[in-house]
Amino acid sequence: MRVCVVLAYLALRVAVSECNPIPDKQTSHIEKLVKTTMFHMNETLKQYIATDMEFDVGPLPPIQGLSSIWSYIGVLERSLTGRAHAQVTADVSSLRNHIKFLSEERQCPVLVESVGETLKTVEQSLVEGQKYMNTILQNPDKFMTC
Repeated sequence: MRVCVVLAYLALRVAVSECNPIPDKQTSHIEKLVKTTMFHMNETLKQYIATDMEFDVGPLPPIQGLSSIWSYIGVLERSLTGRAHAQVTADVSSLRNHIKFLSEERQCPVLVESVGETLKTVEQSLVEGQKYMNTILQNPDKFMTC
C-alpha cells in the first residue's frame, strides 16, 4: 500500500512539473540578463534619438526556442559591435553565451550561426533589440525548447 502511495505521488509530481516547468537557476539568470540588456539598450538609445521619436522596425523573427533566440541575438550582436555603447555589446554577447550554455546543458543540437544578416542602423538595432528582449521575457517557456 505504501509503495502505491509513493508511486502515485511521484507520478502526480512528474505530471505537474511537465505542465508547469519550474524555471531553473540558469533560466532565471538569463531572464535577469535580458532585463539588464533592455535597461542598457534604453539608456544608450536615449543618446541617439529623442524620446518622442518612434521607429517601425517591422516584424520580429519568431521565438521557437533556444536556437532561434541564439541565432537572432547573433545578428543583433554583429549589428551593435563597434557601433554601440560597449556595455550593450557586452550584455548582448554575455546573453548569447549563456543561451548557448543552456542549449548545451539541455543537449540541444549544435547551434548554427546565421551569416550575412545585420540590422541597418544602431538605432534600429537598439529598438528592435529591446522589442525582441521583451518578447523573450514574455515567452519563458521557450527556454525549455531547443
